[in-house]
Amino acid sequence: MSTPVFRLSDTSRAGDDLSRSGAAVVIDRSSGTGKTATSAKLRLIVDTGRMVLLSQDQTVTVNDKALAQKSYSKTLVEVGWTNSQPAVPALP
Repeated sequence: MSTPVFRLSDTSRAGDDLSRSGAAVVIDRSSGTGKTATSAKLRLIVDTGRMVLLSQDQTVTVNDKALAQKSYSKTLVEVGWTNSQPAVPALP
């Protein structure tokens, strides 16, 4: 694949499926030509005030046709930071 192209969009235009706003980071990658042309677009919405990921979408196309097995959309409902040390779960 070729070198990815990074774009940072205007934060006033980015929003997730829950109508939360943040900065959109879009990563486009493509390779090949003709029938072997492959493209992947990854879009991350980040709340820059809290520095947490709100959503992640990926669209993969082969020869200009969406590849459903590799495309997805995820919206994180609850995210945050903690000051607590992580605990190792007990063995069963």
